[in-house]
Amino acid sequence: MKLVPASSPGMEAAHRHTNVRTTVDILIQDRNLLIPTARFLKKFTSHDQSDFEESLDALRLFRSRSDSNGIVTTPDHVITLTQTLSKLYQQRDLDKIKYQRGAIVESLVRQLIRHRYDRPGELCLNNQRFVENYKKITVKEVDVAALSTTRLKAEGYECKVSPTSFEPYDRINLSNLADAANDRHYRVNVGFVAFESDSVMKIKLVRLELPSVIKLYGLDSIESLQHLSLLEN
Repeated sequence: MKLVPASSPGMEAAHRHTNVRTTVDILIQDRNLLIPTARFLKKFTSHDQSDFEESLDALRLFRSRSDSNGIVTTPDHVITLTQTLSKLYQQRDLDKIKYQRGAIVESLVRQLIRHRYDRPGELCLNNQRFVENYKKITVKEVDVAALSTTRLKAEGYECKVSPTSFEPYDRINLSNLADAANDRHYRVNVGFVAFESDSVMKIKLVRLELPSVIKLYGLDSIESLQHLSLLEN
């Protein structure tokens, strides 16, 4: 098996954007901000929605503290995060906002798992297809794809801000990957990741009739992706 880039200019540009990189770096640095930031990104698709500014202020105050004199201080990285989110939503191009929101989920997952693919020739990338001998294993791109042909392990994750955005081809993609990996005696983990609670995610994805091989990672379990015993060595 090997990875080949999938052509997605809008998402590729989103992954390179400072809005995405800065946000993900801060969420990796301060995990306490992950859930409130994820909920903010899921709730708002544009800055014109009601309560946008109030919700952004609430996120800013989430990590603020009062000193003995009653003066409220906000950590620098939280100020940077809220300023970055404000810039993201102030863009006039709604497609850019959509792509960057999605790229935050994808990049976050990649950052959580990439430490397992740190040897020469190992890959952990966004927006890839799995192929072998020029034949497609996954028909469409996998949002987060990781592969080690030397240690015989692979991972694939489809990532969305909202679980309602998953489509039948996402299920087919990951099922095909899991089958191909198992046929080649690879250790493999595949799943859907969304900025939603695990319980709600499970309910909203009943419609897709997912096979047991596709695991669900919502806000209650997304951090567990960082430590999967099956794939650590």
